[in-house]
Amino acid sequence: MEKQSNKLWLIAITLILFVVTAFAENEKEIPLDKVPTAVLEAAQKAVPGIELTEAEVERTIKGLVYEIEGTLDGKEYEIEVSSDGKVLEIEEEDEDGNIDNAELKTKLLLSSQRFNILERPIVYPTQQPAEVSSVIRVLQPAEETGWHKHMVPLHAYILQGEMNVEYDTSVIHTVSKGDAFVGVTDVWHNTTNTSNKPAVVLVVFMGAEGLENTINRE
Repeated sequence: MEKQSNKLWLIAITLILFVVTAFAENEKEIPLDKVPTAVLEAAQKAVPGIELTEAEVERTIKGLVYEIEGTLDGKEYEIEVSSDGKVLEIEEEDEDGNIDNAELKTKLLLSSQRFNILERPIVYPTQQPAEVSSVIRVLQPAEETGWHKHMVPLHAYILQGEMNVEYDTSVIHTVSKGDAFVGVTDVWHNTTNTSNKPAVVLVVFMGAEGLENTINRE
């Protein structure tokens, strides 16, 4: 059973890494003088001699992420830096518009996760042959999924936007771009797009033959 569980998670992670770069999100532009000093210094150290031109900021569950843009020797750079000054990615564009990811790194979404978003243990269905399904769900601004529940474990990764997930246990979780979590099983919940643009989430179901992934409340 442990080998089957590991195989399912490997498939899920592979699917997520395959599609995560397919979506981009508009970020909030901010003046350079509003960017933390540690972030600016990290960007300048990453590309010595760069002339910084503009900045954007994105809020995630793990904190703020800044995208610093600048030029050097006729090339344009985009440097992604965490709020504590850690360089996450450097993107270089030449005069012809060709992009080179100078420091593109693998992003760990979840590691050795044993509990779902409600802090309940993850339990795999083991009575039937395993079936893995995946879907990219898009919610328009203010759109809701309607009350539903999942009968199998799932891995969710927010590609764009922000959503509130309300459970019938009176618990509400807010998730946004970059957040990854394991969804609950057999708990009614309703998800609402709380942002002013489409919210996009990749969902990978760790299912089994004969089991419904999702049941809608009538």
